Amino acid sequence: MRARASSLWAVLSLAAFAACSSTGADEIVDDLDAAPRRDAAAPPVDATSPATDSSVPAIDSSAPVVDSSVPALDAGSPVVDAGSPALDAGSPALDAGSPVVDAGQPVADTGAPVIDAGSPAVDSGAPRVDAGTPVIDAGTPVVDAGPTVAIGATCTGATTDCRLASPLAGYCSGSSPTPSCMATGCAITSPTAVDYCDSNRGICLSGGTSNYCVQKCAFGNSTAAPTGCTGVNTCNAYGFSRDTAGVVSGVGFCLGTCTATAECPTGFICQVETGVCTTSANYRTYTLAVGSTCTAGTTTTCNCLGRTGQSGVCTKACIVGRTGTCSTGFACSPDVPKTFSDGSTAFTATPNGLSGNCLKNCTVNADCPTGTYCDTNDTAGKVCKPNP
Repeated sequence: MRARASSLWAVLSLAAFAACSSTGADEIVDDLDAAPRRDAAAPPVDATSPATDSSVPAIDSSAPVVDSSVPALDAGSPVVDAGSPALDAGSPALDAGSPVVDAGQPVADTGAPVIDAGSPAVDSGAPRVDAGTPVIDAGTPVVDAGPTVAIGATCTGATTDCRLASPLAGYCSGSSPTPSCMATGCAITSPTAVDYCDSNRGICLSGGTSNYCVQKCAFGNSTAAPTGCTGVNTCNAYGFSRDTAGVVSGVGFCLGTCTATAECPTGFICQVETGVCTTSANYRTYTLAVGSTCTAGTTTTCNCLGRTGQSGVCTKACIVGRTGTCSTGFACSPDVPKTFSDGSTAFTATPNGLSGNCLKNCTVNADCPTGTYCDTNDTAGKVCKPNP
């Protein structure tokens, strides 16, 4: 949840070395990728048939010699061998069969070899000609102006000390006791939320004609001093939050706060009413006393705290916890709330070292100057503030 605090008062003018009035705080509550060679030719074949043995071996066809003389006869009949001897009348087995003849022709490879009769590719084209006009970089070369620094870096007064990343245009401001880099060119996008700049190192504030990126600071719900400001520059409360664990904290911007000229850089004077170091040409002599009624937006009578065009109250810059910065009967108010706008508890302690404004103590509204009321929600106590 984000809500606008009722105490966002003066428009802060942050021009280099110019006096400025303190800005009140916005409240923010966060519930947060060829076949192998083949031999096709058959081996030579012997197609001639072997010699054939077709002749029959000689046959002995003559009868054996016969002894035809008759031997003395034994009246007994002798055994007559009338039998002829066994005749081998048979022919020998003939191998009249022809041998197996391999009369097949060998496979002949009659194919002609593949001839690559094609002509080699000829690149007869003319070489490519880039007839186009060459690109000419007629632009201005980028000039490296040097390394950049962060918002809040210490500086000696030279603009070159504060080169910041675009779109910020940095400059060295001596408006704080410790000169540091500020810048113009930041953007304000919300009327209720805090707008950061320079990669969250600064807070963007409206300064009337320009927005200013000013160093950021932070503080917690205790009396511990804020952190984040360069040197002895002080933190001005600007936004508050409560995280999901219920921890309350705040953020602010670093500007001022001088209480005497001795605290300012050489050549500057402390405008104690605003707590800003300024030049003698911009120094003002105010005529109205602290606590007087004034018209906010005017700069000649006093440091008038309030909404432009409405009744406000003359005040003086102070530092929480530092004695002697406010007169008796006045309290140093950093405008840190005790209760958020939703009614929940906010801060129960005020960080020492926060920048504030001297405001008159009060008990009821009647104790306050015209155009102001008695605010009971400030950690500084009951003090008179401009009407919302």
